[in-house]
Order: sequence, then C-alpha cells, then structure tokens
Amino acid sequence: MNQYQHELLSAQSDVLEFKPSTSLLKEAVLTLCAFANHNGGVLYFGVADDGKACVRVCVEQSPLKPHVAYGRPYIRVGHSTRQLSKDQYLPVDQVLEKLDLVKEGIISNAAVLLFGKNPARYFSGHYEIKIASFPSDTGYSEMTNEHEYTGNLLGVFTNVMDFLLNSLRKSYVKGEQNCLERLEFPKTMLRESLVNMIAHRDYRVDVKSTIEVRPSSILFYNPAQLFSPTITMENLKRLHPSRPGNKFIAKIFYMMGLLENRGGGTLLIIENARQNSGRDPEFDFQDGMFSLKVHRKLNST
Repeated sequence: MNQYQHELLSAQSDVLEFKPSTSLLKEAVLTLCAFANHNGGVLYFGVADDGKACVRVCVEQSPLKPHVAYGRPYIRVGHSTRQLSKDQYLPVDQVLEKLDLVKEGIISNAAVLLFGKNPARYFSGHYEIKIASFPSDTGYSEMTNEHEYTGNLLGVFTNVMDFLLNSLRKSYVKGEQNCLERLEFPKTMLRESLVNMIAHRDYRVDVKSTIEVRPSSILFYNPAQLFSPTITMENLKRLHPSRPGNKFIAKIFYMMGLLENRGGGTLLIIENARQNSGRDPEFDFQDGMFSLKVHRKLNST
C-alpha cells in the first residue's frame, strides 16, 4: 500500500468511503445500504492521485430502515461495513407503529396498501393503476402498450414510473466520454404527478386510476377529494397549503423523498411543463374525478 492509499484509508469513516473503481460495485452497494441504515454517508468511486474525475454518491439516513442488500441488512461501524445480526433488527410492528401505520395493534388501511403482500384481499382492486399508450390523440380502440399494475402501492409506483419513462421521447447529446440522455420531461415532474395521484386519490371509490400517454399529452385521471375551499383549481397554480387525501400514504412517500409536502408539487409540475413544452398543464375536477393533463412538445417532423 503506497502513501496515497494509506491516507485515503485513514480518511474513511462511518460516513465516508472510497472505492478505486466501479468494478467494486457489489461492495459499494453493501456500503450504501449500510449508510442508509446508519447516519447516511458519501461514497467516492475512482479516487486516485492521477487527477482524473471521480463519481460521488450521497445517501441520506433512511427513515424506513432496515434496508437490505442482496437479501441482508448492513450497518457502518467505524470505516467498515458489517452485517446486522437478527437481534439488532427493529421489529416490523415497531417500525409501523413509529410511522403511525399501526395503532393499538391494529394495522391501518394505509399500511396494507403501502406494504401488504396482497392488498387485493382487502381492497377490491380499484386501488390499482391502469396505464396505456395510444398512437393517436383520440379513441381507445388501438393501443401500442397497456398494463394494469397490482400489488402494494410502492410496487405499483415503481412499475408505473418505469412505464412512463420508457414511453417518453429521448434525445442524446455527445459528451466528452459518452452520450448524455435527455428526456422530454424531467423524472421529478412525472414522479410528482404520479405520487400526487397515489397520495390524493379517494380509495373508497371503486374506480381505477388511469394514465393515458398520447402523442400530444399525458393524462392522469383518478377519483379524489378537492377539500374546497382550502384547495381550489386556482390554488393549485400558486403556493398553497398541503392537504393530502391520505395523510399516512403521503407521509411515507414524503419520507422517501418522493413527494413535496408544502403545496409546491403542482408548482414544480407547472414550471417543468412550461420549460419543456411551452404550455401550462391543465388541472380539472368534476364529479369526484381529478385530472392532470401535461402537454407534450409536438415533433417537428
């Protein structure tokens, strides 16, 4: 070990680690898992004395620990990553209680929807999200792709986000070392739109949430409550109080860093829509159904 490597090793701590390259990806994943289960931390790939660029990965302490990597949980002890023993786990019932998802031993509906293995046993399937892409802006007889996602809400969120991202138009910009991918909308905008649908929908109504991806727009449509006069269509266009339809579901998505909680989510959607298509999104609420239409930039061809 040379002097430079020795100095790097001595600089490592419970919140800092260096990896010479991304070839040590598995070990890095264990470290990142340990950071999330501990106090958070920073991992650097490619740190060397040759002056080249390196990759910096930051992980915050997670409120939903323990997390696992390759089926096992890990934690930081000094500058090393160690596997948690079973007696160090926080029991699931205590985790749910701390998150207000269990009270006096009774599991809430939000806990079943968020983490349940089979929520359909207790909810008749109307919590699912149906998404489809269409070749035209009108009609429903022809689709290029369609899926109805089931399972718990966290799984549904992940699958629907993947569908949306795969449906977007992409462009590529040449960089110094590789090509950079540009999506027609930022991921944060689509994520906010989707999480709003999940957190604000009315789960008592037996109507599925739907998303339509069309050549000129993306439509999010779901049963909801508007909580007027606190929340109105006009209020959505400016900073407004946060009033989620399902506060416990919204809390989990917020703690995961996936949802704005100060009424700024719709402003983020509006700003990104203007920047990417030049048009404001359309919000609407009629007969207990909320809709958000995001306009896409038309192809020049």
